[in-house]
Amino acid sequence: MSDTQLNSRPELQKISSRKMDVQTPSSPVLNSSGDGDVKKNLLSKPVTKILILFYQEYPNQIPTHDEVVDNVEEVLISRGYQVALLPINQSIDKITNGIREAKPDLIFNLVETFRNNDRFDSNVTALIEMFRIPFTGATSGGLFLSGDKHVSKKIFDFHRISYADFFVVRVGQDVAVPKGFTYPLFVKPVREDASIGIDDNSVANNYESLVKKVKELHETLGGDVMVEEFIDGREFYVSVIGDDGNAKPLSIVELDFSKWPAGKPKIYSNKAKIDEKSEEFKKIDFNYGQDLKKTLPEEIQKKMGDLAVKVARALDVRDYARIDMRMDNDGKLYVLEANLNPYLAREDIMSMAAQASGISYDELVDGIVKSALARQKVRV
Repeated sequence: MSDTQLNSRPELQKISSRKMDVQTPSSPVLNSSGDGDVKKNLLSKPVTKILILFYQEYPNQIPTHDEVVDNVEEVLISRGYQVALLPINQSIDKITNGIREAKPDLIFNLVETFRNNDRFDSNVTALIEMFRIPFTGATSGGLFLSGDKHVSKKIFDFHRISYADFFVVRVGQDVAVPKGFTYPLFVKPVREDASIGIDDNSVANNYESLVKKVKELHETLGGDVMVEEFIDGREFYVSVIGDDGNAKPLSIVELDFSKWPAGKPKIYSNKAKIDEKSEEFKKIDFNYGQDLKKTLPEEIQKKMGDLAVKVARALDVRDYARIDMRMDNDGKLYVLEANLNPYLAREDIMSMAAQASGISYDELVDGIVKSALARQKVRV
């Protein structure tokens, strides 16, 4: 069923159209000598039109979208941008027609899935690229490379970026553990997001449990499976802002397992991420800012930041990204994966890192816009 059939509202949901008369502390025109000059400069400056592109679901035929859309929209309106929303779900025509109708100066790309398939985020981005309109975040190629954990680890290897050793079990293949691997082993899909397919059984302590989990993922998700050495240690998220040439790390956020039940594998499962009623969700916490600095030496923090920037450059990051890594009991760092265009909600990991770095959520979102617009000016 198409988006149009499910949604009776106009195809392009125009939410606001405000003139550039919103004064913000960061606006350079506020340094003018008089109120008349300020008003003149504000009114004469062209308004940047931003189209927010996002995925919208229709449970019980009722359109529903993630809170991040509202968070970003509120910031953009407060900063004086002209904003429109374009929800997508199934129809490619809705994307193309919506962009043509809106004629935006910039597309804020919040699409993480399409046709209920997370692998299609890069396809939607490729469609945007053909319009030759500036957009925020990674290219279609960058999203594809980072989304394929097998390929991204090959890139890490080329750039001498440390990662957990691994092997891949293709659909239809039997599990054969190469020499040198010891249990426990960690099992996850090659191409999935948000810890989909990951639960307590993802940590295999013997061959029997390994085969069982691999078979489950093959049957339920229909894709290849990665088996890697399980790094039993502290888990960290290092956010990066800017393009690969000028990328810089934000303050580090640690996944806090201090309330985790004894004996339970320390992994951030899909249930712990999204099921607010689950015990896993309730017991997961985050450690950052001054609290984290008390337990993580400054030299290690710098090492993590440098490693995150190295990953960003290897994967051609644009505007913002989040690099997930673990540190074993000997202090060695392993990159787990890179998340390009990570979740950008006001209360999530990226905003925690920005806050600890002295950057407000509003400044973070506006900075992403400015980064994308600046890139277009130099034709990068």
